[in-house]
Amino acid sequence: MPVRLQRSPNNPILKPTSNWWENKLVCNPAVVAADGLIHLIYTAKGENDIARFGYARLRGIDEVDERLPYPIFQPEEWFEVHGIEDPRITIIDDELIMFYACKERDMARIAVSTRKITEFTQRRWSWSRHRLLPVLVDVHNRNAVLFPRRMDGKYVMLHRPMWMSENIWISYSYDLKHWYNHKVILEPRAGSWDDAKIGAASPPIELEDSWLLIYHGVEALT
Repeated sequence: MPVRLQRSPNNPILKPTSNWWENKLVCNPAVVAADGLIHLIYTAKGENDIARFGYARLRGIDEVDERLPYPIFQPEEWFEVHGIEDPRITIIDDELIMFYACKERDMARIAVSTRKITEFTQRRWSWSRHRLLPVLVDVHNRNAVLFPRRMDGKYVMLHRPMWMSENIWISYSYDLKHWYNHKVILEPRAGSWDDAKIGAASPPIELEDSWLLIYHGVEALT
């Protein structure tokens, strides 16, 4: 099945602003469809180079209807003192589950925080406590995405540990705290545009008989 993507003529739909926390860059949003609206949770970086998450709501699919002037999610714990990046959001059982990359010096790890979807759409930003995911501990890891439903009662996650080669791994959990059966499912391709490293770009999309995964890749410099 061919997949054809077309760039919007409204690009870029988000730019840095004069706000101190997002005046350098905005990028890599998570997208949430809820209450008939499309919500963006995006990475922003400003004067102190500490990444935070901002919020925007879209009209249609590519026009910004509202954008808040303050961050809705900020570093709180020791493992994210140097910033939070690349949110990935899945809704399961009316709960919004957000995986993100947290930075402590040069170490990137996967962290998670949650919110009830009804509270999210009411713009009540009191997220749950930020938690590290204990998966391949003390290994650089990011680009974690959650499948949008449980399978045989288990949560299923894709992630990209930076260990030996930067592949996409799969892991399983019954409680979002304890993860097991870690294994590689997708690897860079030698001689191709994605021969250096790959990572999941968004949660997988369920089709009739399979899953569609959109991923990003990096080509090795020659």
